[in-house]
Parts: sequence; structure tokens; C-alpha cells
Amino acid sequence: MEKFWIKRLYCDFEQLSFAFNLSLPKPLITVANLSGKWGTFDPLTRTIVIAKELILHHDWPAVLEVLKHETAHYLVQQSHGDELCHGHGHAFKDACRRLGTSAWASASDEDLASIPHPGTAAPDSEDERMMRRVEKLLALATSSNEHEAFLAMERVRDLYLRYNMERLAARTTEDFTYCVINTKRQRVSREVQIVFSILSAHYFVEVIQVSTFDPHTCRDLQAYEILGTSRNVKLAEYVYHFLINTLPRLWQAYQSQTAKSQRLRRSYMIGVLRGFDEKLRKETEWSKDQQSTQPGLVVAAQDTRRCLQQFHRELHRFVKTRHPKIIRKGAGSTTLDRDTYAAGVKEGGRLTISHGIASNSGAARYLLS
Repeated sequence: MEKFWIKRLYCDFEQLSFAFNLSLPKPLITVANLSGKWGTFDPLTRTIVIAKELILHHDWPAVLEVLKHETAHYLVQQSHGDELCHGHGHAFKDACRRLGTSAWASASDEDLASIPHPGTAAPDSEDERMMRRVEKLLALATSSNEHEAFLAMERVRDLYLRYNMERLAARTTEDFTYCVINTKRQRVSREVQIVFSILSAHYFVEVIQVSTFDPHTCRDLQAYEILGTSRNVKLAEYVYHFLINTLPRLWQAYQSQTAKSQRLRRSYMIGVLRGFDEKLRKETEWSKDQQSTQPGLVVAAQDTRRCLQQFHRELHRFVKTRHPKIIRKGAGSTTLDRDTYAAGVKEGGRLTISHGIASNSGAARYLLS
């Protein structure tokens, strides 16, 4: 099994070399039992060693970050010589930035003892207060009064916007982060692709499809990296799990009422997602209409657009540091049943994000924490 791990590590090193324009001689990469370390680099033999325990007990994205850490040492050795290659000073930090290495993997070996799950830090008191406010607003969003429901959803959007606006206005130095969602599939379904497009369109994050690896089955799998500020990443992750958990339940309810064939399941689910997407777009348009009818809000709306443009420029720069060579691909077409799809669109238009959704692992997800 280890030979497959090593083969994958060589592939990842070659991908790093291509993505970040590295001109490094090919190192020797191996896997071994290491005491108290996740990886090492030997400048004399140009050998990168990855800990077997790391591969067995952590997801492959963490393995990739440790590979970047050791490759940064290799970069320093090639540009500054053997004397600096073991340190974690300015030359090492510069090499980590060049490789788009995550903050935790750019630390010294002593600080790599625990590997965090990106984007899931424990909420602080401010996060908790915001979460409670959002949950109260979402309760109002289920109102049968359409105006009241739209107003509640708009207030949630305003709260979310205000967080990003205040961050920009105060010129805070909050770092961007990311979260990797492993689909555990070699091929991604059309509905999952649409879920991630909704996150990218409406939740202030960028979403990049990446390849990952399961060391237990030695299979290449598809994953998605959600990038943004910590709170934005967490909300997007929450919405992902909400939609993925909700779609099968909505289909089962619809199928029990209509006795539709199981082969129409995808048509219905895609319809639900399209309906939900249209609902979010209508909420945005409703907000713009409200602002255009109140002259005092026009200037505020212009300020909002300017700040958001600045925010997206900052986010794009962060994405480019991690993925400098992104290949854009169009999604394939899917044949749908018209009536079932229309029923899904109607249901999606009534869909409201609720709190308390957990991932498949059962870990609690916070709204804006």
C-alpha cells in the first residue's frame, strides 16, 4: 500500500512544481515512521520523508500541506544553501507564501503537533451572539407573509454584508482561510456541482474543485475547497451540509405523494436547487428595488458595491496564492424530466435555511460562527 502513497506524493510534488513554476530537481520521496514529526527534509540526499502516522490518521489535504512545508525547506536549500534550509525564518516563510501553504503548515516543526481542520475554529463570544441573531431572523423567514419572510431573509443578508463591510472599513487584518469538503466520490453528480455554484454565487466565498486521495483505498477522489474569511467559509460549509441533507428528504416526500419513478430523482433535486438559487437572486433584486426607492440609501448602496469589489479582489488574490493555475471547465448537460423539474423548482422557492444541520460525521455546524 505504501508504494501507492509514494506514487501519489510524487504526483502531488509534480503538480506543485507545475502550479508554482518550481525548477527543483526531483527529490527522493518516501514514507516512514517518524517520532514527533509529520515530515522531514534531508538536504544532503534531497529526501522528503512523510510520516506514516500522518497519512493513516489525517485527510490527504493535510498530507499535502506537510508536503508543501518540506518542499519549502527544499526551496530554501536550493536558493540559500544548506545552512538556512532547516530553519523557519524569513526565507522559509517566503518559500511557504510562494507555495500557498496554509498558516498552520507554515509554522515550525514544534507547532505542527496538532493539525486543525481548516475553517472550523471554535466560535468566540461575538460569533455566538451573531449566530443567535441569525437564528431568530431565520425563524421569521418561515412566515407565511411573503413580505415579512423576504424582510427577514434580507436582514440576514444585511447582517452578513455588514460583517464584510465592517471588516473592510476597519482595514482589519483577518486572514482568509479554506475548508476542504471531500465528496468521497470519483465522479461528482450534477446536483452537487450546482450546490457549490450556489455557494460561490451567494455566500462571499470562492469554490475550487480539487483532486484528493484516499490512502485507505488508494483511490483518487473529487473534493472542493471553499475559500474566504473564517465566518464566510463556515456559513458556506453549513449551507452545503443543509442542502445535501435536505434534498433526499424533499425527494422522498415528493415521491410518496406522487409515486414518481426513482429515475426522476435527479430531475427533482436539480429543480429544487434551481428554485433555491432563483429565490436568493430575487431577494437580492428585492433589496436593490428597496434601495432605489429611497434616495438616502443610494449612496450607501454605492459604498457597499465598492467595498464588496475590494473584498472580492482580496479574496481573488488569496485564491491565486493557493491555486495560481486554475482551469475553468464547463459543466456537462443533464437530461431532465420537465414536470418533475418544475415541481422541484417550486419546492426550492419555498426552501429556507434552518439551523442545527450537521455533517455526515455528526459534527455540529454553526451559522455565522
